[in-house]
Amino acid sequence: MHITGVRIFDPEPGHNECLLAYASMEISRMFIVKDLKVIRARDGRMFVDFPSVPTSVRCTNCDKKTDYTARYCPRCGILMPVTPLGSDGEAIKEVHHNLAHPTNERGRQIVHNSVMTEFRRYKSSQQEGGDKWE
Repeated sequence: MHITGVRIFDPEPGHNECLLAYASMEISRMFIVKDLKVIRARDGRMFVDFPSVPTSVRCTNCDKKTDYTARYCPRCGILMPVTPLGSDGEAIKEVHHNLAHPTNERGRQIVHNSVMTEFRRYKSSQQEGGDKWE
């Protein structure tokens, strides 16, 4: 796999503070992957998250895995809340499905290193007041 280009984009104002940037990546000048995210984890490390879509949530009554667009649980019939809550009152996270991702650790490292190198270059040029697309 040969990454021939990476572009970094600032997130919209008011975004989650863990989201540092969006990225798009060109592979071998033939294929583009958009909506990669540069994320800062709670422990401070940064990683690249791949584009994904929500696929399901769990019913708060019977714990059945249910399509995230369902209004009612297909098992117990309860009305699914807009933001499902667990027994502890915390919001239940949606289950996401990656749309594009590397098939092995080597590919993941290549993507991570390429995106993080460009992210650091982008942030450095912002701090110096330079053009972000140099």
